[in-house]
Amino acid sequence: MLTILNDPAGITGKRRHALDYRLTLQQNIERHLSGGGDAELRINGTVVDPLTDPRLDRPPGRFDLVTVSLRPRGLDPITWAYIAAGASAVLALALRRGSASARTPLLVWNALLVPVVVSLVQSGQVTLAALVAATVVVAVVAGLMATPGRS
Repeated sequence: MLTILNDPAGITGKRRHALDYRLTLQQNIERHLSGGGDAELRINGTVVDPLTDPRLDRPPGRFDLVTVSLRPRGLDPITWAYIAAGASAVLALALRRGSASARTPLLVWNALLVPVVVSLVQSGQVTLAALVAATVVVAVVAGLMATPGRS
């Protein structure tokens, strides 16, 4: 039996498929799973490394239980960039109007974007990382240079 969990607990759904004994375990998994880059594989209750476990190259046994637990994906980097741009625009507007209370959230928000930039660089999306980093630098410099007006 092949069980594919949409999340580690199976809360958002699970699919069960009978194993085809003419195919290898790897072929059975590929047949029912379009992508599984970030997943946990268990064979008979034991977590295995899909790159090194030799059982994946053999046909399944009659009583084999194979479970693939997918990990839910977060927001994609483009969405995070839109969120960052929107938040920066709101804070820039507050700074433009002279609100002294806008400086702290501006600095905190942009400090929180630093790990996003690092993650983008590590994932190979250097252009987007440079765009977000430039936005952070411009926003921090503008926030530090702004003179607070009357609230």
